[in-house]
Amino acid sequence: MSKKEDSCRIPVFLLCLLLLLASCQSVPATDTSAAPLLSKQFYTATNLRLFQDQYIYWQNRQDGKLLPLGTAVRLLEVTQETAKFIDLKNSVYLLYWQDADAEPKRTFAAQSSRYFQSDDPKLLLEKWGDAEKSAIQNGDIKRGMSQEQIILSWGYPPDIDNPKEQETWLYWLDLWKKCAVRFDNGVVAEIVR
Repeated sequence: MSKKEDSCRIPVFLLCLLLLLASCQSVPATDTSAAPLLSKQFYTATNLRLFQDQYIYWQNRQDGKLLPLGTAVRLLEVTQETAKFIDLKNSVYLLYWQDADAEPKRTFAAQSSRYFQSDDPKLLLEKWGDAEKSAIQNGDIKRGMSQEQIILSWGYPPDIDNPKEQETWLYWLDLWKKCAVRFDNGVVAEIVR
């Protein structure tokens, strides 16, 4: 073998090695805290926003297609970052429930009530007037709505652990734009888009 052939083999070998390493993806570990929740029927606790008709992100940006609150679902699989679930029409969804870089890591069992609950939340709508019900069902918010109504319509604010202790909640309208919802005594006083 000539020196020229030998020197060509090293870069080809390195290129193959780099391609092999780049193709390897780490698979998030299964979240064992979710085991008791798997295969049971739940309802979506809030309106969720879909991207490409199946992905839901923890920020719940408001520019995706609406998956309505109260949609009956079953959890299929939960990792430390995602939850796969299916609705009664056999549509499968993947919820990215936790930022991959989040510290400290949370368990799905501790966060699941932000997304799923055992009772249909649509029953809550009956205690409000037609204007509030319509806004929530359409995924809209407006001045005068309560914190509970905002959560049902837009979900939990993404970066707040205890939202009811905060006077201002920030939501993502799209990938670049945020919206501030300011409360006064638990009622929306201002929406800054």
